Parts: sequence; C-alpha cells; structure tokens
Amino acid sequence: MLSGNNDTLSIIEFTLKEDKEGQKALHQIAQLLPEDAKIVQTQQLKTFAQQTNTQVATFLTIWSIAVYAAVAATSYIASTSLIIESTYELTTLRAIGAGKRLTLTLILAHTLTISSMGSILGIALGTAGTQITSTLLRWITQTIDITPFLKAEQALQTLVLTLVSSILGCVYPALKTTRIRYVEQPL
Repeated sequence: MLSGNNDTLSIIEFTLKEDKEGQKALHQIAQLLPEDAKIVQTQQLKTFAQQTNTQVATFLTIWSIAVYAAVAATSYIASTSLIIESTYELTTLRAIGAGKRLTLTLILAHTLTISSMGSILGIALGTAGTQITSTLLRWITQTIDITPFLKAEQALQTLVLTLVSSILGCVYPALKTTRIRYVEQPL
C-alpha cells in the first residue's frame, strides 16, 4: 500500500538522470508498482515549466506588438484628423502673414504636445487600471496572484512610438495645408 486507502491520491515524484531514457525508465518504475496502482499521468515538471514559460513569453511578446500597433495607429489617425480639422485656422494664419516654416513648426509643436500628454495620460491610466484590476481579482479569489509591472523602458517605448506615429500622421496634412492659399480654402 503506497499511502492511505484506495480512495486517496498518492503522488510519487522522482527525477531521472539526464543520460537515462525517460520512457524506458517510466516503464520499469510502472512494473515495480503494485498491480492495483494506476499511473494517471507522468510528466517532466522542469521541461513542462520551461515550455509554459516560453509560451507565455511568446504570447506576451505578440500581445505587446499588437498593443504597440494599436497605439501607433490611434496616434496616427488622431493627429491626421486634428490637422485636417484645423485646416481653416491654419490657412487663416497663412493669410495674415505666417510663413510656411512657422505654420509647420506650430503644427508639429501642437501635435507633439497633444500626443505626449495623451501618451503620458494613457500610460498612467493603463498602469493604474491594471493595478486596480489585479487587486480586485486578489480580493475576489485569493488564489490569483497577479503583480502587473511596467518597466521604464516600456513606458519610454510607448511614448516614443506615440510621438513618432503622431508626427508621421501630421506631416502630410500639414504640408498640404501650408501649400493651400487662403482663397483656395473651402469654407
């Protein structure tokens, strides 16, 4: 009898030397066990944990690429829309004597200000939201232990990605706007 009665579960944990063949050793161990003992599952825990960690890391990498793509697309679309909606005001500036360089500088400064504020706010809200969610999950289910973290380099990557995609989103509409004369601007 390994332990307890027939209704209880017994676990025997063992490790094999690296030079041993796993399946052959498991077969020999199964023959040594009593006839009424049943092997439900055998696994190599260290290999299983390593594979699980690799899969989780791959999933998080793919997920972060998707998040970065969403941030870049959103920043690009927002800055393009901002410039297109400001076309009338920008051509008015040109009509009262602002040069192309000044207009382009104002557009870039405005876009950088808006995108950096939005990025910093998004990072802060995202970090606070994940902290609140993980805390609530720990209160609801004691077995869940999630500790979200955001490295400084990840926050910097998000900020730089937002700024670059916003600038790329505003360059073409800005150049197009600086070329339009006031009389050509539709109302």
